[in-house]
Amino acid sequence: MRALDLLLMLFMPNGLMWRWHPPSNFEINRSTFIAANNCPSPSQYFVGRKETLSKLYRIFFAPKVDPAQCIVTLVASGGTGKTQTILKFVKDNSSRFSNIWFFDATSEAMLTSDFKTLGKAAGVGEQVKDVRDFLARTCQDWMCIFDNADDEQLYLKDYIPSCTHGNIIITSRLAATSQMESPGCHIDFSDLNKEEAIELLLKHAHEESSEINKNLASKIVDSLEYQALAVSTAGAYIHANSTCTLGIYLTRFKKKRTRDP
Repeated sequence: MRALDLLLMLFMPNGLMWRWHPPSNFEINRSTFIAANNCPSPSQYFVGRKETLSKLYRIFFAPKVDPAQCIVTLVASGGTGKTQTILKFVKDNSSRFSNIWFFDATSEAMLTSDFKTLGKAAGVGEQVKDVRDFLARTCQDWMCIFDNADDEQLYLKDYIPSCTHGNIIITSRLAATSQMESPGCHIDFSDLNKEEAIELLLKHAHEESSEINKNLASKIVDSLEYQALAVSTAGAYIHANSTCTLGIYLTRFKKKRTRDP
């Protein structure tokens, strides 16, 4: 059983299953942020990914000899933190883009709906072609983010404007998505390193970075294989339960893993 699966099946002492639920303000109002050309903010608990953020900066802001559209793909398994990394990059560099549009590419229906919303707000029509052509005509340094393009049935190229300007980031679990990236725009993306995972766990758990806590956190993130979603969910669990310390969590997790190999 995977570490994340075990994590989501933890039981409290009273026998009730506990699951992490996002805060009430976690849901993104897609109509609002697309019409306003804004992205959701990254999590306040975001840590690390300095190498990836630096490479994104170099790719998008390096001087260009000739005008060219820049497409970057972040391809990795679910729960690694692709979306949060992109949101952090865009937030830190928002003033450098003329417009920012965030599209939910989970499915054709979701992506088409987001395109329709943008087309309606821009007054250019509500068909995919209308919006794609609008982006192609808008000769500015805009940024389009296609998030969670994991559906093999979705032909994403139908949504990409054909032009020599603009910036595009695609997050996906599908290896084939990398074929869409521009030359020199490849980014290797994987799980957190150990130090980042420890920092993320302690942040979510609201625990101080003492040596004792770091040692316990080190053992926990080792068990969770440094996966961002698993680590952040573990921290949220510890914070949400006043009787659960880092040490108690580690003991419970080990027992659960022993029972469910």
